[in-house]
Amino acid sequence: MAVEVVEWVLDYGFHAMNLTEIVAETQTRNIASCNLLKKVGMKAVETLKRFGNQQTKFVLESKDFHEGR
Repeated sequence: MAVEVVEWVLDYGFHAMNLTEIVAETQTRNIASCNLLKKVGMKAVETLKRFGNQQTKFVLESKDFHEGR
């Protein structure tokens, strides 16, 4: 169900809001969240330290989302 929810949010962002990219950030050690973001097509682009923990930043561009739909 998590995949469907994230895909709905991405679809809304790209189609209803006309965003060109969507960014997500999660703790690097949260493997389940990282895998979920990868599963919906997001790419890890940066690792940074924020909130006292290592974070991974993921990005999906609208052109890449549309290719998979």
